[in-house]
Amino acid sequence: MCLALGGRASEEVFFGKVGSGAVDDLQRVTRSAYSQIVQLGFSSKVGLLSFDLPQQGEMVLSKPYSEHTAQIIDEEVRQIVQSAYERTLALLTEKKQLVEKV
Repeated sequence: MCLALGGRASEEVFFGKVGSGAVDDLQRVTRSAYSQIVQLGFSSKVGLLSFDLPQQGEMVLSKPYSEHTAQIIDEEVRQIVQSAYERTLALLTEKKQLVEKV
């Protein structure tokens, strides 16, 4: 996840603003986080459950879980992505001088 978020985080660290160029990376990271929670059961709050994720572009008419569970899943995903982004920012900030040499 940190690798995928590296471009976006680099823009923030080196240019002080983020553009729209990393949208595909952000989508992949978000899908990965949802997969970890929804399919792989990597959340103590959701538990050892596995649900199928809709394919990209597939219309979702109903979910196999409650709205309350959906809210928990969304929050867990936000935390995973935010944590990965913060770690990426910290690494780039810590190694900024080395990155600038490249």
